[in-house]
Amino acid sequence: MKTRSARFCLIAGFVLGSSLTASAQPVESRAVKIGGTVHLSGVGARQAGQALRELRAPLRANGLSLDDIVSLDVWVTGTGAAAEAAKVFRSTFKRQPPAGTIGEVSALPGGGAVQIAGVAVRGGKRVIRPRHMENHQPFSPGIFVDGALYLSGQTSADPATGRLPAGDIRKHVTQALANSGSILRAADLDFSHVTQANVILTNPADFGPMSEPYRVFMQPPRPARVPLGATRLLLDSPVEITMRARREKGRPILPAGMEPSENYSWGFLIGNELYVAGIGSAKDQVEKGVAEGLNRVRQIVERAGFSMRDVVEARVYLSDIGNLEAVNRAFRVHFAGDRPPARAVVAVAQLPAKLTVMMSFTAAKP
Repeated sequence: MKTRSARFCLIAGFVLGSSLTASAQPVESRAVKIGGTVHLSGVGARQAGQALRELRAPLRANGLSLDDIVSLDVWVTGTGAAAEAAKVFRSTFKRQPPAGTIGEVSALPGGGAVQIAGVAVRGGKRVIRPRHMENHQPFSPGIFVDGALYLSGQTSADPATGRLPAGDIRKHVTQALANSGSILRAADLDFSHVTQANVILTNPADFGPMSEPYRVFMQPPRPARVPLGATRLLLDSPVEITMRARREKGRPILPAGMEPSENYSWGFLIGNELYVAGIGSAKDQVEKGVAEGLNRVRQIVERAGFSMRDVVEARVYLSDIGNLEAVNRAFRVHFAGDRPPARAVVAVAQLPAKLTVMMSFTAAKP
């Protein structure tokens, strides 16, 4: 294997150069390493155990193992698949489970039943668990490592009883954010340290009222936010919120010509990392919508002093998995070169505002 400074590109076991034709240009790296952090592309399989085994190869190539994983994003299809995946994670990560989230979606690339993506960091990690928080999930509530806190997805379940609150989505979001706040405080942090939040709802109509309690907890400057949908979430909660936070404080990034939002920052810069808010499109011509979205991403990363080559992680959410190749064509243009980001792609039944695609990105420098 070859390395290029502090960056690592692994595609099907080979480092790829930029002399490939457009049709053969890779759209994702199996793993991207920046400093001591490795971002892992989504691995699809029929079972969670098989997907975890396939993650071992890119981890080993970067001198890491499953024990170094600090955060997992897990998507499954089919009733009961989430519970089965949870069993696998409990048996695999017995000593220090990573932070993570499991969501049921409508489809995965290649017809897979499960897809797992994640982040791994060598050594020094610490499990963050508030005293009153019972373990209703197969993950640690939070993992603190190298100045960063990775929070597991928090549903609206009461952390002591596992029961969901009565009331509308505002009550559920309030409880989910209160759960997240407990984890932040256990790590001596608060909401002002949050860099990115993913808000996952089973009913897209709830995104409007969801923002009311969200703004109460998240005061300006608010982090980057990604609104997402899922068919079903753990414990049948209507909402799950995942977060990343850092000890140091960050600042919002607003490119010229972009309207600011009262709910989130388009980009949130902290140290050598940049988190980009969800970029969506409702265009029926998905390739055109993705291309326009990637142009907006380029504006954000360049305004922060980064380039598209610095994008290390991408998540793509489609309303129809059949549009994957259209997404790939746009990615080949905007990530032309020898190192595209680690990436995961899933399809959900409904995206907010009848979008056809939603994307989120993280950029980092050594």
